[in-house]
Amino acid sequence: MIEKGRDENAGDGPIDPFVFIDDNGQIYMYFGTRVPKMVKLKPDMVTTDGPIKNVKIALGKKTYGEAPWLHKHNGVYYFSFSTGWPGQIVYAVGKSPLGPFTYGGVVFDFLKISTNHQAILNYHGQRYLFYHDNLLPGGGNHKRSIGMEYLHHNPDGSISQVVKTLRGVSEVASVK
Repeated sequence: MIEKGRDENAGDGPIDPFVFIDDNGQIYMYFGTRVPKMVKLKPDMVTTDGPIKNVKIALGKKTYGEAPWLHKHNGVYYFSFSTGWPGQIVYAVGKSPLGPFTYGGVVFDFLKISTNHQAILNYHGQRYLFYHDNLLPGGGNHKRSIGMEYLHHNPDGSISQVVKTLRGVSEVASVK
């Protein structure tokens, strides 16, 4: 859908696409390495709707590396991503899926792997953090396995830093 050289402002590495559908039905695709990008999508989800824009994030001393992800909690948009190679998973908050976003904190600390990507999903009222690591025998930088931990928002809206466990999630929220 996005091609370097063809699409204006596609960036150096139009990788790691993520699609977010807002409550009003508007579809956004986030992607990019070193500079986060966003473009609106039409309802067919394969046609862009307007120009590719840079995602504006006030990060302080942190840097954006890759692996953008967006989730919404209590009306606030949480833009998470990897800080690099190796990287932490950090987040920034904003009032709109378009940003601007302001640095909020670390979601998941460094792992002994070259890069770390995440997904944050809500299932029956419980949020889960999915990530990749070299957990299994023979695992490495390019031979990764998936890990899963609980993710919690604090009463003030901040995210509690997730600590990797050997067991991961012990029980998934049940369907009622």
